[in-house]
Formats: sequence, structure tokens, C-alpha cells
Amino acid sequence: MIETRIRRLLPARSTMPFAWQRVLGAVLACVIAVCVSLPARAGNPGAGRIEIELVLSDGTSLYADAAQELKKGLAADVSVVSVLAEAVERRARPGTASAIVTLGTRALTAVLAQEARVPVIAALVPRKAFDSAVAAAPGSQVSAVFLDQPYARQLNLIRLVLPTRPRVGVLAGPEWDVQISQLANTARDQRITLVRETVNTPKDLHPALQRILGEADSILALPDSNVFNATTLPNVLLTTYRNQQPVFGFSPAYVRAGALAAVFSTPQQNARQAAEMLQRTLSSGVLPQPQYPRTFWVSVNPTVARSLDLKVQEEAALVAELQKLERE
Repeated sequence: MIETRIRRLLPARSTMPFAWQRVLGAVLACVIAVCVSLPARAGNPGAGRIEIELVLSDGTSLYADAAQELKKGLAADVSVVSVLAEAVERRARPGTASAIVTLGTRALTAVLAQEARVPVIAALVPRKAFDSAVAAAPGSQVSAVFLDQPYARQLNLIRLVLPTRPRVGVLAGPEWDVQISQLANTARDQRITLVRETVNTPKDLHPALQRILGEADSILALPDSNVFNATTLPNVLLTTYRNQQPVFGFSPAYVRAGALAAVFSTPQQNARQAAEMLQRTLSSGVLPQPQYPRTFWVSVNPTVARSLDLKVQEEAALVAELQKLERE
């Protein structure tokens, strides 16, 4: 025993004044406490680390790559435990992590359904889906870096590509009224005329598209899956192409399919910003406000541009121009 060994080094109490006995007794207690704690620390190299939970919507490479990028942006004392959303949905109670980062809409919904009592930062989630998830879980400590781009950035891209064609058409369902109102306000600030057609049912899409092609110079696709999906997109792009009307998408996939251009943030860019938000939360104890992506890229389909007889700047030049507009 450590205590026994130390006591053997001390003189017998009967040979010491009472005051010295009290002093040495206090010193002995401190030494014993320190010595006893040393083996525990040596046997627990993770002592003092901060554990966070990283919840992925599924196991596909998109989320796996984003998870790896997020981990690169965290400090050395942050330990990450990764789990899939389906596992969160099955468990009986929330985990014990100090904070949670979610990747994708399903992951965010699964975490908020368990009434998480720790800060939650969502990444790779559209603004509309985030608002819906938060509304269903009042009182949650949750923030996000959105997947979609701010409307001002999307409209700036259209102005750069089509400087003399200020009428922009949008097709969306009635549940997008709030977002369309926000988009209209932004368009007004940029002296752009927004032309909106409401698509209530799938059969309304074709007549709505025909009407908007007669009024708008271009179409801005919104992430409304009831309007733009794998079934409808080919017909929309073919119809607009035949009418010499460019479509601006919200992802590189839309550009590859036939849209003229899109501004977007990669999953890695989104994850890096989420890591920065998490680090600020852990260091300050204050959860940052939800925010749009700061870093982004532009994709252009040069074949479509030539077919529409449009001279479009290089992608890097467009990114630089957009960044400049946002600094002004």
C-alpha cells in the first residue's frame, strides 16, 4: 500500500510536536491523493477528451466522405462516435455525448425526435427541411449550415450570366409560399422580376411550364421534389431547351442533365463549416445561428451554353465575381 510506505518514512508521532503532526498529516493526505490518481490517468489516455456524436442519414459515400472531412476540422481533444440514423431511431434513450452533429435530413429528424438535451448542429440539410424539423421539436438547441444557397447568390449568378434578361421564372407547390415570398423580396432588391407559377398537382406542371416560358427569360429550379424529380426533370429540361430558355439548377447533377448552370456547395465544404461551428460551440458554450454556406462553387454546361448562343465565363471566374458581389 502506498500509504503504508509513506508512513514508514515519517518519524513516530510521539517524537513530533503536535503542530508538526497536523502539518505532516495534511501533506500525507495530499501525497496519497496524487499518487493514487496517477495510475488511473495512465490507464485512461482518453481522460479529458470531449465526446461528440456524429449521426449519418445513411452509409453511402456522400455522407461517409462528409464525415471524414468534418473530423479533419475538429481539435485533437474531440472524440467522434459515428452512428447511422436508423440506429438512433431504434434506441430507447438519447446518447451521452456533449454535442451532436447530423448529416442529412433523416439524421436530424431522428435526433430531434429523441429530445436531445445537448447542442445539435445539422449539416447537409435544406433550409426548408431544417425549419420543419425544428418546428416539430420546440425547445431543442439546434443550429445548421444549410445545404442550399442563399437566394441572393443564386440570383447574382443569373444576373452575371444573363445581364440583359431580368425576368426569372419559378415553379413551386403551394407549400413554398413563404420561401417564394423571401425570394421575391430578394429579386426586388436586385431589380429582377420574379414570375411564379404554382403547381398544385403533377398534371398542373406542363401547363404551368408553358405559361412561364412565355413570360420569363430563364427558370430557377427550386428543390421542390413534387415539381422537380427524376420523372419530371427530363421533360422540363427538354421543353425549356426547345424554347431556348436556360434553366439554373441547384446541384451539379442538374447541370449534367441539361441545366445551364448552378451554384452549390460540396458536401465537404458543408462539413468543414459545420466543424467550425461545432468548435465555436465547444469553446464558447454558445450555439451559432443557422447559416448558409460560405464557400461554394459554380458548375456550367458549356454544351448548353453554345446551343443557346450564350457566352458564359469560366466557372472559377464566376465564383470570383460572386464572391466580389457578396463583399460589396
